[in-house]
Order: sequence, then structure tokens, then C-alpha cells
Amino acid sequence: MVIAAALWSVGRSGEPRVDGEGAAAAPGASDAAPSTGQPDASHRQPAAAGDGAGSAPAAPEADAAAADGRDPRPAGERLRPGKVPVLGREYQARTRTGAPAGGWADPSSSPVAPVLVFVGESGADREAWRPTLDALRTSRDYHLLVVRAPTLAAEGAATVEATALVSHLEAGVEWALRSWKSSGVVLVGAGAGAAAAVLLAGARRDVLAVVAVSPPARLGSFRVASALDPLRGRHSRWIAAADDERSAATLSLAKELPLAAVSVRPGAARGVALLAEDRRARTSLAGWLFAVTPTVP
Repeated sequence: MVIAAALWSVGRSGEPRVDGEGAAAAPGASDAAPSTGQPDASHRQPAAAGDGAGSAPAAPEADAAAADGRDPRPAGERLRPGKVPVLGREYQARTRTGAPAGGWADPSSSPVAPVLVFVGESGADREAWRPTLDALRTSRDYHLLVVRAPTLAAEGAATVEATALVSHLEAGVEWALRSWKSSGVVLVGAGAGAAAAVLLAGARRDVLAVVAVSPPARLGSFRVASALDPLRGRHSRWIAAADDERSAATLSLAKELPLAAVSVRPGAARGVALLAEDRRARTSLAGWLFAVTPTVP
């Protein structure tokens, strides 16, 4: 079982290391990458066969259909919308260091449904995610879990605070896997939470896919670029606004991942607010998740 401490080993100098590869910065990575393109532009590669998903792999057709309001489901699969998310149940967990962690959970009616685990920037709670949760439950009856993010001083949080965010996310994933007989876990992060989701997904083989909304280039001392290589064989979706300069470098690097879908939206909204304010972005995300997650029986 992967633990948060396995993500990084912190030496005497305090500099984090990733998977024992040395400094957390990826060789040749740069924080100053060119812009990702024009608003509404998308970059994606076709999914490889045999990736383990129970339905069709991510494809431009599914994404476009969702954005246009058409049914993105593979032919023959029944729509299984879930109930309106309530998130009335608070879950309680502990990180590997024993610190209390928690958030809100809403189970699927199907025990083996995929789990979507959400983590946002500091201060983002279940209500901030509600428009997105409602949109995703209209297509598939997922287990839903929203992590209560610990308070960070800023997106460029200190290494200790950044580690705490990843640890809280991991504690939520572990709680979900113990509580539900899920067919897989997808991490959905926004802002600082997007960086945490990418870092954790890179260290865990049981994460099916990851969604990063407005991902910064750094979280504390950790370079997000250093966690991208383990995602080459998994689906990932990257969403940011055209005027969000802080996410441009990360999206430019994400384009190189074979199974990445990169979407640049109009405007300057960031993090959870981007999805809350952009109905088309939510609908498109719902179609993509439907395509890359296992079918709910």
C-alpha cells in the first residue's frame, strides 16, 4: 500500500525527492513554457486498447458530444444517473502521521461503482463543488468523496503544508477504498488540489485517472512536472482558463502525455470556480469521465 511518505523523502537540506530519483525538479522541465493555445482548443490522443476501462476510451467524439448536449455514452449502455448528491455524511480519517483528516461522502447505489475523490484549493468545501457533482451524477452513479483541504498559506505553500494537502487526499482515498468495493478511483483536483492529485496519482497504481483543473507548476517545493511520467499509461484531463498564466506551463507539459486531454477554456477563472461558472466545461468533463471509467452494473 502506497503511503504519503513514499512520494518524497526529505533530506537534511529539506529539499523533497520524488520516487528516489533525486531532486523533485524534473530534468529539463521549465516553469516558463509557452501558452497552451486558444480558448476552447483541445489536445488529446486516442486511448490505447486494453487500458482496463469498462467503457469506450476517451475520444474527441465523446467530448464534443457532451459539450453539445448529446449523449456521449457508448451504444448499448444504459444511462444510470445517480441521485442528487447530498454529501450529508462526514467521513473521518487519519493521515499516515496520525493527523485528523476528513470531508464529505455520498455513496453510489452500486457498491462497485467508480469513486471520484475531489480536493480543491484551501477553503473549497462541498458546496463549492456542488455544480460539478450534480453534473457528473447525471451521467453515472459514482461514489463521491470531497476532501476537506487543510488551510494553506497560499498556492506556493511551504513544503510542510504541501505535504499535508497530499496526505489529506491520500487519507480520503484510503477511506474510500476501505468503505466501498469500488471498481477504481479517479482523483479530481483544482488549484493547489490539482497539484496534489497529480503528485498522488503518480505514486499510486490504483488511481485509474486524474483530472487537474488550473494546475500550478509547483506545490511548495514540489514540481508537478516531476510526477507526470508515471501518468503516461493512464488517462488524464487538464483544464485551465486561457488567461490563467499560472497553469500554462503545466498544461504545455501535459500535452506530451499519450492519454492526456487538454482543454483551454475562455476567461480567467481558476480552480473550483472555473467548473462552477462554466457549464460546458462541466458537461464536457462528465462525458470524458463516462468514457474512461468502468461501466456501473
